[in-house]
Amino acid sequence: MPLNQPKPSTRILGAMLHGIAGQTYPQQLYTLGLEDLNAKGIRGAKRSGWRFLGKLAGRDMSLDVAQARGKPAEMTELAHGPHITRARDAIRKIVTLPEVLAHHYELRLLTIPALSVEAVWLKSQTRQPDLIVPYLTITGLRSMRVYPADKFFKALEPAAQEVLESDDSPRMRRRP
Repeated sequence: MPLNQPKPSTRILGAMLHGIAGQTYPQQLYTLGLEDLNAKGIRGAKRSGWRFLGKLAGRDMSLDVAQARGKPAEMTELAHGPHITRARDAIRKIVTLPEVLAHHYELRLLTIPALSVEAVWLKSQTRQPDLIVPYLTITGLRSMRVYPADKFFKALEPAAQEVLESDDSPRMRRRP
């Protein structure tokens, strides 16, 4: 005899999701490729979805949700481990920094996969410069240091150029 698996109502599922969301830090997730990094800086970052960081079932977890144009949103990743704990700890510290509390910022996450960089991007809601705080990095940046966006990208230029020059993967040529 097959197992009869109960199906919770939409109201119950909604309460579960609301409870999980209430224990997370939601951030828009932006991804930056090397060519855009060198040509456009922060303006080249493309929104790639949402990341929810939180403590679920006693573990630091992240859940990524993405939505391609014209398609329904879908969960794309569920992760846990030391790198997730580092990201969550970084956000907890960053939101209490005096320079962050003194101005209005939107909390975003920025990833630069080709350089193994993940950072908190504090998008200014005023005329203040954006701030970027890397929490995972193997390049010439210091983890948990607050960088104005222009200095952050200036520090990444040599590593980005080195990777671009050593990359021999085929590329499509852009039309002029």
